[in-house]
Amino acid sequence: MARTVPTPAQPKGPGQVTVADIQEYTDYYTDFRNPGREAARESFCPHGYRLTDSCPNCPSC
Repeated sequence: MARTVPTPAQPKGPGQVTVADIQEYTDYYTDFRNPGREAARESFCPHGYRLTDSCPNCPSC
């Protein structure tokens, strides 16, 4: 059985994803099987890390 991943009503594009988006829709924006991962990969946290990488200062990155 396929698992259902919560998806934002209006997914954000590359460079537009925020740390808050990652916190609310973690699987959608971080799982490589979902289209949101590419958008998150091209977005950065306030400390300069890609949202798909680990930032030592952000709780959700």
